[in-house]
Amino acid sequence: MINSVLLSFPRIAPIAQGHHQPIYTNPVKSGKKPGGQPGHKGHTLAFCTDEPDEEIFHSPDTCSSCGGSLKEVEAEQGEVHQVIDISVPSKVIINHHSMIKRCSCGKCNKGTFPSGVKGMVNYGPAISALIANLSVCQYVSCARVAGFIEDLYKIHMSSATVSNILGRFAKNCKNNIEQIKENLYLSEVVNSDETGNKVNGAKWWMHTYQNDLFTFIGAHPSRGAGCPTRILSIWFPKQCIGA
Repeated sequence: MINSVLLSFPRIAPIAQGHHQPIYTNPVKSGKKPGGQPGHKGHTLAFCTDEPDEEIFHSPDTCSSCGGSLKEVEAEQGEVHQVIDISVPSKVIINHHSMIKRCSCGKCNKGTFPSGVKGMVNYGPAISALIANLSVCQYVSCARVAGFIEDLYKIHMSSATVSNILGRFAKNCKNNIEQIKENLYLSEVVNSDETGNKVNGAKWWMHTYQNDLFTFIGAHPSRGAGCPTRILSIWFPKQCIGA
């Protein structure tokens, strides 16, 4: 099941049972300045107690007072500071071999390649998942996704390839998408919002419908109230809250 990050909707107003047109409200100004408020408790990185991947010891060679040598002096444990970083990823190349076995009857049998390994060279599921995350969750364009993959993994692909991978990924997620729609349809309350975006140079609207567990985002050239039916093929029978 595909879950998504719950988005925040600061301006919401309840809608009466059976009333499907979202009601929009004006935000009430608090008078506070933007950003963290006085007295707000700050947060810092927590020291990780896991076994470190690397340890580097910094020992003084000379005395900072008299300049004497400390090379032969045994060091004692002092403070420990920690750096949390990420490793530089590298691509993984996997060769699939179709082995041949000849039966005593004379039939030559070949091993069958698994799903996703039909072409001579194929992109694996991890690349597809990363591309889907960058495009769908992080809203990165196909061209920038292709550039990111090449910069980080040294794998060259075009924007069209990224688009094709997204298309195949969406096709494989069809059952999950239907489950998300069904879950939203059965919800007591559904949050909704929309924002403008460009699709092939024309202005479209990205419509968002969500409950506490699932989010569905669909593109449509209209911003009208009938979009749930056109995008989701359903109409919410209960309450819809407009942001």
